[in-house]
Amino acid sequence: MTATLRVPIPATAAERALRARIGGICRSLRIAALAYPVWELALIAWHWSDRDGVLRTYAAALKVPIADIALWQRGTAFAFHLAVWLLVARACLELYRLFGGFLVGEVFSLEAAARLRRTAIFGLAAVVAGIVIRPILTILVTLGNPPGQRAVGILFSPQDLLNVMFLVGFLALAQVFRAAAELAAENAEFV
Repeated sequence: MTATLRVPIPATAAERALRARIGGICRSLRIAALAYPVWELALIAWHWSDRDGVLRTYAAALKVPIADIALWQRGTAFAFHLAVWLLVARACLELYRLFGGFLVGEVFSLEAAARLRRTAIFGLAAVVAGIVIRPILTILVTLGNPPGQRAVGILFSPQDLLNVMFLVGFLALAQVFRAAAELAAENAEFV
């Protein structure tokens, strides 16, 4: 991965007006893109470090009593969650870069399209990975139960579908951004 130094291009009046309209939103979303993964990591660590909370949460969700959960089980579950978190963090990094580009005028550019696409892909990967690890986590949590009282939970929520819809929408917008950037480059050749 390489870092690119962005030098602001002198803007036209229309571009300055656009930047003024979207500047606050872009800066707010950049802050959120930095804060969200930190917040989520703290919640994941707190959740798996609270043995009694894990027992209560999973017993209620699976509707089975959970005898006990060993430290290695919680550590393994934390590792699975951490793998998903890495995808979330990368999606947030791409979102941070996307809105940073918007702030310097890279709106309908090939780089903006690529950043939006990467945001969507890493976000979708995180959602799918989050869904996939749920049965694994339920197996891990109930391993201490006697045979016949272990559970495999296949858990979906409406939020999963909403996240997928928005992220697929981001993929579609990335295609629109790319087409707009290619059209602008093509038109610039004629001028």
